[in-house]
Amino acid sequence: MKKFLFVLLAAFMVISCQKKEVETNPVTQEVSFQALEITPNSGLKSTAEWECKDLAPTNAHIVINNVPYNPALFELDGVLYTQAIKLPVQDNPYCVSEFFLFVDSGDGIYQQGEEIVYGTPNDQSDYEVYITEAYQLPYCFTVEAFKKAEIPIEVLCYQDAQYDSFGFDWFQITEIVIRELCFFGDICFVDPPPISDWWNSLYALQQNGIQVDMPAIFFIDIQDEDGNSIPYSPWSNQGRFGNVGNNGEGAPLCVAYPDNLMLDNEVFTMDLYVYGPVDGGGFGYSLYDTWIIVDDVIYNTDNPATINENTPILPIGEYGIYEFVVGDCVNNPPDIYFPPLDPDDPPTPIDESCETSFAYNQNGIDGQTRYCFLTLKKSDASYNPAGPANKNFNRWGWTNQLLVKGTYNFGIYAAAGQCDLTKGTLVGSLNVDYQSNGNV
Repeated sequence: MKKFLFVLLAAFMVISCQKKEVETNPVTQEVSFQALEITPNSGLKSTAEWECKDLAPTNAHIVINNVPYNPALFELDGVLYTQAIKLPVQDNPYCVSEFFLFVDSGDGIYQQGEEIVYGTPNDQSDYEVYITEAYQLPYCFTVEAFKKAEIPIEVLCYQDAQYDSFGFDWFQITEIVIRELCFFGDICFVDPPPISDWWNSLYALQQNGIQVDMPAIFFIDIQDEDGNSIPYSPWSNQGRFGNVGNNGEGAPLCVAYPDNLMLDNEVFTMDLYVYGPVDGGGFGYSLYDTWIIVDDVIYNTDNPATINENTPILPIGEYGIYEFVVGDCVNNPPDIYFPPLDPDDPPTPIDESCETSFAYNQNGIDGQTRYCFLTLKKSDASYNPAGPANKNFNRWGWTNQLLVKGTYNFGIYAAAGQCDLTKGTLVGSLNVDYQSNGNV
């Protein structure tokens, strides 16, 4: 395989339509491309070595005025030509915004994954500098009646590993891995509440009824960085939300989330809700713990801003299953432990209409006394509104700075993803008293 940079000159040849009678005002003209190879000793603009593909392209992909064309190529006396494209005669110019030659798999249309052999770097791309300025994209030409024109377009040997330097990002593959996490839990019987209450709960529907140690009934909800539940979430081992379940028995509860391998530090929030005695009497679901997922790691924290190299990772048990226990009724230490239920302080049941909410200082100034989390660097929480986004925190919400002592009133907004108040709902208010002694 030759190691040098090819530059091809593709020339447009505009040929008037032939008819038996002379047409004084032809409607269309035929445009074809002629590809001429120029070797490094013929005035190549770059001396860098390139490894050109030992492939013969079969088609050209050309976008003219936002319309894609994929004419076939043919060779005549060692020169590549495209089949003619008919373009309407018009006063306004035609502009080429994409141009490359590829190996077609058989349908005559460029498809993602087909081999690109030569290409013209796109506008504002790194390799655009290798193209003569007059021929850089977008490259415009006119189609006129009864006039022939040869308009050269330069192309380079295409380098797959440097697709972004060509500006060829439309065929970039987004590789997503679906990661599965499996959980199993135990819950320990406590009295009070009286056993009669337990027999009126879902645990009474289990095969062995009420016992000292029972499989926990629970569900898990995973949200993306905007606070939205991901597809199929939440999952329940009771049979809620349309998920398969049998009141906690039979198998662990397995959940899944999409990990985009093209994004570093992608953040998800995972909430565990366990069914048991709740405040106010009776049984219901309560939030027991929140964990943060970053890419493929689960951190034993509920705050992504605090994650560092010392943050503990959620321990995983035998057979790759996360096991938890509510209480002290098992012999072997679990991976995840929750204290026994306190009859005098039962957990608060969830309001299943709840949304993530944050306080917002209506009188604050963005970047001075009010900061959206998305504009702050993860490394030092400094203001970084221009990004890049992967350097900043991945969750919406605000910090509100108090510069002067006094009384403040902040609105509380729910579901305002990306810190966009138009997406959220004002659900309450927060009064803050910043006292003269520094106390709040």
